[in-house]
Amino acid sequence: MSGHLNTFVSHLLTADMDVLKTCYKGSTKLEKFEQIRFLYLQSQKAEHEFANFQAIAAQLCAEDSLLPALLKLICTEHALTFFIPILQMKDNYKCTDHKQRTFLHYLFVTHKKALVPPFNYIRSLMLFETNETLIKALSIEDHAKMSAIETYLLINTNLEKLADHESTALLALIEFERTHRKTNPAHYPIIIKSIANMMSLQNRNDFSDSDRLLFTALYFNKSLNSVVRDMVKQLSK
Repeated sequence: MSGHLNTFVSHLLTADMDVLKTCYKGSTKLEKFEQIRFLYLQSQKAEHEFANFQAIAAQLCAEDSLLPALLKLICTEHALTFFIPILQMKDNYKCTDHKQRTFLHYLFVTHKKALVPPFNYIRSLMLFETNETLIKALSIEDHAKMSAIETYLLINTNLEKLADHESTALLALIEFERTHRKTNPAHYPIIIKSIANMMSLQNRNDFSDSDRLLFTALYFNKSLNSVVRDMVKQLSK
């Protein structure tokens, strides 16, 4: 553990929020990132202290802009829950990092951990918070001009069928995105090629085992049959 983090932890043990805030404000961006990450990791290790660590992180970030480096940590539902109070501040839902990615890009990709993204969780936030900023975040494009949903179709390696509630939520998110962004047809062959590579690596021969092609068809407003034909052509190359 680095010296500045040792100092931060020692202040944390005193439970003096004013001292912690002073320590945080006087830290570099890298040190701030390590301090917030430490609080997040501790919340994973001690579930009974989750709310406490979450509240401390939120208070530290309240008077500062969201550190873009933190976005990459938000790749699971647990991480999303921890960072929600921080994301809800200001326009943090739309915050992007050096790859122009929002937290949604990382959440939907799940850092190649082959997890099912919490689509229903995000849909619920949109419905119950009526948060226009969160809806707009769906349409933000990364360095490759891909939205968060396109990044999911392109990169997430979990090709298992989604549970009904997650499937319904993803369909709703696709509709939400359409209110702020037009689909780029040039991305379709790129995504088809990527899915074909994933299916080949996973030895998947039956397209019915996965609903990724269905969502690709719905996203690009194509018939499922035409998407399947394109996939067969890609796999035969």
